[in-house]
Parts: sequence; C-alpha cells; structure tokens
Amino acid sequence: MQASPDRTRTRHPLWGALFGLLLGVGVALLVVVYGWVPFSSWLEMLAFVIGITAFGILVGVFAPIRRPSW
Repeated sequence: MQASPDRTRTRHPLWGALFGLLLGVGVALLVVVYGWVPFSSWLEMLAFVIGITAFGILVGVFAPIRRPSW
C-alpha cells in the first residue's frame, strides 16, 4: 500500500536542535553538579551544550523518517 501523494514524510532538524539544546544544558548542569568540571569553566560547559545541540541537529536531519500521521 502506497502513501497518498498529498502526504509526505518530513525531517525535523529544528526539533532536533531544540531537544539537543535542552539535553546539552541538562548535561552541562549535571557535569557541574557532580564536580567533573569546575563551575567557573564556562568554556567546557558551552562546549557540552554546542556539541550535544549539533548532535541533536544531526539526529533530526539523518535519523529515520517517521511515518506520516493519518
């Protein structure tokens, strides 16, 4: 059975970026709370956030496409 032509499968890089950003902030906070990175080290925390946000964008672009909702 084929999908109807008006239904297309789309990718969601913006959702990936949003959830990657939220995950990055959460990981950065956990790293600071558990003392793996000193609180004054903003560069390392920013690297965590940017890296995980980039990973979220990549997942949003290259992950398998969801089935269209009917």
